[in-house]
Amino acid sequence: MGLLSFRRRNPWSGVDYASLVPVRRYDSEDDDHSGQVAVLMPRYSDPILGRLVQPRLSAEKRFIRVPLEERGAFLWRRLDGERTVADLAVAFSESFPDDCDDAVRRVSLYLHSMYDNKFIKYLNLPS
Repeated sequence: MGLLSFRRRNPWSGVDYASLVPVRRYDSEDDDHSGQVAVLMPRYSDPILGRLVQPRLSAEKRFIRVPLEERGAFLWRRLDGERTVADLAVAFSESFPDDCDDAVRRVSLYLHSMYDNKFIKYLNLPS
């Protein structure tokens, strides 16, 4: 057995990214007046601290509020566990016609960043 057998497999190889279905991992606050969305990320996500410390924190300290800009808020509101990345790209290009030239790329990069930061997960991502 050589070193090649210990290489980590790329989780994205062979995955049709456009057919993935993203879903939120966290709750959010939606400000009706300004239209801004803030993702409520738990302050402690560690299994031990999350279970022991997180519930004992006051309401304002329990979560880290991550504000999303206009386009991010648009996508966040549509992450319902039914729409695919391709569906989100179409909706994005219809709502933001100035950005429709590279809508698929922008949506894909934004969702990939949200996935890397553990804000979303994909329901149909093969393990």
